[in-house]
Amino acid sequence: MVVQPGEAKQMAEYLEGKGGRPSKSDSQKIAQAVELRHQGKSLRDIAGAVGVSKSLVEKWLFEHDSVSKN
Repeated sequence: MVVQPGEAKQMAEYLEGKGGRPSKSDSQKIAQAVELRHQGKSLRDIAGAVGVSKSLVEKWLFEHDSVSKN
């Protein structure tokens, strides 16, 4: 048992930051990744600067391009 009966928080509080829509900080990181790409940085360089994996940067940029073209 993690907490005593009656002391549990709402489920959303336990799941905060786990999946779902990107948080505002993720939105800022995505914007930074887009800007760094416009500056000619590689995926690896962008990932290092933003502090996420290279594959996540690739996913963000693909999704950004998909939305921008619509």
